[in-house]
Amino acid sequence: MKDLLEDIKTFLIELVGLLGGILWGFKTNWEYEPSILVALSFLGIVTFIILKILPTSKLDPSVELEMIYTGGSRNSPGIIPHISPKNEDGNYVFEGNGKYLYEIEHNYDLVIRNNSIYNAYNLRIYVPKNFLFKFVNDLSPLEPLTIDKPRIIKMKYRIVDGMSFQESEIQLANTLAEKLKESKIIAEFKNENRKTLYSFFTPLNSNQKLNKKPKQLNEYRVM
Repeated sequence: MKDLLEDIKTFLIELVGLLGGILWGFKTNWEYEPSILVALSFLGIVTFIILKILPTSKLDPSVELEMIYTGGSRNSPGIIPHISPKNEDGNYVFEGNGKYLYEIEHNYDLVIRNNSIYNAYNLRIYVPKNFLFKFVNDLSPLEPLTIDKPRIIKMKYRIVDGMSFQESEIQLANTLAEKLKESKIIAEFKNENRKTLYSFFTPLNSNQKLNKKPKQLNEYRVM
């Protein structure tokens, strides 16, 4: 009922009812029908304004995400034909400044917490369709997210590229690549009243509560 009273469509109907009731009242010398319509419409508009002004998040869970680096690894350098250095005999050799194929893997825990006393239901994680991470385990939306039981998703990010040993050292030490800083994750969940809510997260551990469904959600996929 509360969601209906807060709905903008309901407000517009009440506004039309108020204006129409006023016109009707002038035409009929304010008989009881237009008077009732004006009174009910006015009451509905006042209720809408009050509900929008007063805090409405008492039952809302606060879902926040955190990305924790858990380690990285680097494979032995691979030869890149016609690019990696050779000796005088034409055999590929390892040189500090030479370019080789490296595979670097960074591992993370995506920790999902409910920082409130109210349970979050039907939790879903949305990521861009071109998301750079690989998820190791799945997330079940049927299990409520409670304050005492955070959920953890294992994630991997792989870099496969030609580079020197020094460059691979930099890539291995850089636990959050520039491309990852630009990634964005959306958490969708429901409160006790089954109202759908959203949180917006970036890997810089920045969380933002959204007041409405994000427009870019159609560019995302469910994790």
